[in-house]
Amino acid sequence: MSAGEFDPRNTGRSHATKGVLITGIAQAWRLGLGFLSGIVLARLLTPSDFGLLGMVAPAVALVAMVQDLGIGQAVVQRPTVTRAQISALFFVTLSASFVLAGSLALAAPLLADFYGDQRIVEITIAFAGLLVLWTLQAQPAAILARRMQFMTISIIDITAATVGFAVAAWVAYVYETYWALYVHMLVIALINVSGIWIASRWFPSRPSFEGAFKEIMGLGAGISGSAILIYLSQNVDKILIGKLHGQEVLGLYDRAYKLLLLPLNQVNAPLGRVIVPLLSRLISNGERYRNAYLEVVTLMLTVTQPGILLVVIFAEDLFRVLLGPQWVAAAPIFQWLGLCALHQVMTATMGWLLFSQGRGGDLFKMGVLESTVAVASILAGLYWGAIGVAMAFFIGDYLVRLPGAWLLVGRIGPIRTRDFVRAALPHMGATLAAAAILLVAQQSLHTTVGVVEFLGLLFLSYLVYMPVLMISRTKRQIFEKNLQTALSAVRRVLHRTA
Repeated sequence: MSAGEFDPRNTGRSHATKGVLITGIAQAWRLGLGFLSGIVLARLLTPSDFGLLGMVAPAVALVAMVQDLGIGQAVVQRPTVTRAQISALFFVTLSASFVLAGSLALAAPLLADFYGDQRIVEITIAFAGLLVLWTLQAQPAAILARRMQFMTISIIDITAATVGFAVAAWVAYVYETYWALYVHMLVIALINVSGIWIASRWFPSRPSFEGAFKEIMGLGAGISGSAILIYLSQNVDKILIGKLHGQEVLGLYDRAYKLLLLPLNQVNAPLGRVIVPLLSRLISNGERYRNAYLEVVTLMLTVTQPGILLVVIFAEDLFRVLLGPQWVAAAPIFQWLGLCALHQVMTATMGWLLFSQGRGGDLFKMGVLESTVAVASILAGLYWGAIGVAMAFFIGDYLVRLPGAWLLVGRIGPIRTRDFVRAALPHMGATLAAAAILLVAQQSLHTTVGVVEFLGLLFLSYLVYMPVLMISRTKRQIFEKNLQTALSAVRRVLHRTA
């Protein structure tokens, strides 16, 4: 077999379940650690510190999205690819990374002049070097994903996240500097890159620019085009808020955004590494493809939505207790963005379907849709500051982005728009029921909600959500099958260790 290949005959429910379980455990750790990191760093640093890094983030995000040229994801999607072709892709992406990172470094004085803060020059140059470092892991990481070595990937992720947080917290505590936020990402990158290279046991060979290379570059072009447009949807708000309303407001907005949506992205991206290779191999079997996707989405929505409801409804208490009174002003921003997150758990997985089906053109159209809605929302809400932008995002998401994404992705392929609707409706009912109970509980509580109360309310949210969801026969069947599979896996592990 070619480098990075595995036997597709072995791809099925066992691979999916094992991959999801391993990745789920790793991401549960990363979610908890990410939440703790957000709390600790927010208490050690100031909103202005986060705002300063937030001013550099849009330019860095643009280069980060484009520098891979979409090739890493395209490699995972391909049924077969040779070592020589992967080597060619490695050299192409590395060359592009040097050019883009160099351009970013040269643009640093312009960014500093735009925001009126010369500290941005050295921060931008530092991030340019970090971006080149990240590029080194793209092709070895794609090889590990093709081999479905999810345990290895998860161990590297957990180690990098844990050590990165520990070092960043130490720097923030000792030096009280915004550089702690950069150090956090630098340590994570160093551990990830070194771990992935060692685990993949891959080194570039003589490159070949023939055969699948051209097809991968074609799909990668669609992915890159989409990435550029999605960049607009995720960063134009920060650019304009920072320019018009300053570091303090941008810091509040950035913290509210990352505390909620970043953990969700940390779930979606690693699960995508599990699911996209699987779906790519199941594309010829529409029923298995559809079942695999809908089962994973059901589990994702069930795990995340009750928790999202809790933090949205009790956002002010959450910020006061966990981050401190200086961050309470971010609570309304957090609430509006949280309402968007309720559907983004599912909408964010649309890319899995387009990647696995090789629909590069539709990926670009998805980027056009998201960027158009985002820019329109930002312009509509910017006058009212960060809260206005968050409110406009909520309106644009539910009126345009969500239905538009479902219609675009579901117009062809194994999963149609009606499948999305049928999958989402039971969760909508469960969400409304849990929200109603939490709102009643909020009115009944006459004291500040602390950590113990939060845990009790979280249990209450799931206690209401799950029975309502189980009214759906399809959802019951999904949980019964996955529970049986998980129990069988546990029994096998216990039998081997006995």
